[in-house]
Amino acid sequence: MICAARCHNRHPPADWTGVNPTWSSPVLHGDRARRVDARISGGMTVIGSMVALAMAHSSPLPALAYGFALTCILIGLLIVRFAVRVPGWVLSGTNVMGSAGVTSVAVHAPDGYTFASGPILFVIAALQVGLLRGRRESWAQLAWALVTYVVGLHLVGLPASAVVAAALPVAVSLAVVTVAVTRLRARVLALGDDLTRSIAELRSQAEHDPLTGLLNRQGLVRRAALPSVLLEGSVLLLDVDHFKRINDERGHQAGDDVLARLGPVLAGVPNGQEMAVRVGGEEFLLVLRGTDLEAARARAEEVRGLAARALSSAGVGRVTVSVGVATGAFGATFEEVYRRADEALYRAKRTGRDRVVVDDAPAPGIPRPATAATRESLDGAQPVAVGQLEPRPGADRVPAGGTGR
Repeated sequence: MICAARCHNRHPPADWTGVNPTWSSPVLHGDRARRVDARISGGMTVIGSMVALAMAHSSPLPALAYGFALTCILIGLLIVRFAVRVPGWVLSGTNVMGSAGVTSVAVHAPDGYTFASGPILFVIAALQVGLLRGRRESWAQLAWALVTYVVGLHLVGLPASAVVAAALPVAVSLAVVTVAVTRLRARVLALGDDLTRSIAELRSQAEHDPLTGLLNRQGLVRRAALPSVLLEGSVLLLDVDHFKRINDERGHQAGDDVLARLGPVLAGVPNGQEMAVRVGGEEFLLVLRGTDLEAARARAEEVRGLAARALSSAGVGRVTVSVGVATGAFGATFEEVYRRADEALYRAKRTGRDRVVVDDAPAPGIPRPATAATRESLDGAQPVAVGQLEPRPGADRVPAGGTGR
């Protein structure tokens, strides 16, 4: 099937006309990185709090130490559980409290000089923040870690010279780690941006016809604006008259020139309500959102006149187009409207070409919902992706190419 969905929002998505939206894959940013960041922060909070819990008996205020450690364990578990929803300031707070906690534990440890674990934890935090949060917070984390480390060394009674001697290698190590990690993050993000741009370019090339610049069949299939529910709109099916004769008598280069001149004519109304597609060969499609039968007829006549003038300047004599028009009422399927437009195009060919034929049969559809709430429920329903639904028996499909008719 061309596309399948149960319902679709009446307002078209940003890319329904064939313009690729800005999109990217989360590389060290976005929900995925936020989840990893939160789980690391929460996990380190739990581990650090369990260490503090084990040493709470040596605190001057054991009850307060036990209560604080248990509270931090609970907070860490909640951060892990609700990773993506955790505000950024909470994650930053865990690092701040973690640095202070390392100092507090070391000060109240039986051997007050036990600071061996402090630099290790600081390096882990520097790696986490540098990779997942960026340069500014990395340097802020570095400064805070050094402050707490120096204060802890002073509180355990080390003289100033010993504090400097102990803190200097820690400061240098953390600075090296921070610089390396933040530069690595910037490089990975740049590579990720290049990759997503390349993917977007390849996608655009795959979905657009290089000769006319219009969407091709693949682009038509991928557009969510063409679900099974058209929701009030029209389909114009256009075919270049006697195109095979042009190719046979003037050569394929002349035929390509004719088609290339037709592209700008069909894509010349960037109003967000029209989508132009080269279906195949010399056959083109215009989907008009929110147009009734008369508006679709007027647009078809306009396109026919503009196309005749543009194509006749290609140096192959007078070239005309035939147009079939069909309109769908509320809830009409695209497949049904397309089929009726195709039949109208055949009638235009059989009755002399260079004309617009409108299928004026009652537009198919479903009864319009009586209440605004019901209409909103239909309009707001999410589309089903292409390929999720099995083709209905006898469902019409876009033909593979032009007919030369």
